Amino acid sequence: IQKYYNFRVQALTHAQVEEMAAQVQTIADEHHLTDDASTVPEDERRLSKREDHDSLPDEIKAKYVENLSLLQRMRELHLRLRSLSLDSATCPDSERYPFLKELISLDKKLHANWEAYDTYVIGQSAEVKSKPTSRKKSPRHS
Repeated sequence: IQKYYNFRVQALTHAQVEEMAAQVQTIADEHHLTDDASTVPEDERRLSKREDHDSLPDEIKAKYVENLSLLQRMRELHLRLRSLSLDSATCPDSERYPFLKELISLDKKLHANWEAYDTYVIGQSAEVKSKPTSRKKSPRHS
């Protein structure tokens, strides 16, 4: 009952959940979450390290490693979303909402990590925020 109550309190409409689902589908396509499991490790398939990766501070290198875990979690969430049986659910939107919300949140974190990793300049403090760029998404991060 609590999850239904929480969902209703959020005041989400069916249209908003459908919009989130469309956003998640775009994310899934961008990150190839529907690809079958591969024997090639994720970092070799899509993610390339910077040439100066080894000279980066640990907190910046950690963002690269964290993104591997984020992609794995996103893949797991997407699989659970696809396998949800909503036929007998009283409120299908409330069943999907937590997965959609978490997937979107993980995608934002993933992009923030890539932004920090890609724009870090050796010698600057890791806490220094780089100014936002309007760069195109690199194919290595998709």
